[in-house]
Amino acid sequence: MKNREWALLKWSCLAVSIGSVVVAAGLLWTSSKSVLIEEPQQVTGEAATQPQAKIEKPLIVERKGEKIIWRLQADSAKQQEKGMYLVEPRLELFTDSGEAVPVKGREAWFEPIRKNIRFKGGVEIRYREWTLHSEELHYDSERDEMVVPGSFKAAKPDFTLRGRGLRVDRKTQQLTVDHDVRVKDATSRALGDQS
Repeated sequence: MKNREWALLKWSCLAVSIGSVVVAAGLLWTSSKSVLIEEPQQVTGEAATQPQAKIEKPLIVERKGEKIIWRLQADSAKQQEKGMYLVEPRLELFTDSGEAVPVKGREAWFEPIRKNIRFKGGVEIRYREWTLHSEELHYDSERDEMVVPGSFKAAKPDFTLRGRGLRVDRKTQQLTVDHDVRVKDATSRALGDQS
């Protein structure tokens, strides 16, 4: 009898196993909605360079000893492979005397290894009574200078300066304009104007 009970138990377990496989197959077959696992799509072109991880209200500070050299913040940032993409960035460059020079723009890219910052779109710099507007600005950390590679307009009350290719040394605040300098004040005609 023992052999008969073991045989019955063995065949019962086999029947339950086969039955569950048949029921599972039947449910999958009759199910109109099946679970699909999406494969990640290959991203190419401009979309491949788009940011990956989002960061809210980033703040990055560069110091030399006790002195703050610059402070960079933004409304949001997205981590990319070789740096960070910033939305509505604001940079404060500090002179050796501690005076802040605020820079803002629509977007910027920060390279954490070289500590360079590249602003693009609606760039505005304020220094004392001066306001400078351009579409692009680079901060070169190694040279410790701001560079406006394209055209710019700098103005203060009753005085306007236009040109292309501006470099500003952070420590000395010395300006160098490479091309097409045009100066105009309220009392005289534009200097450098050939018309």
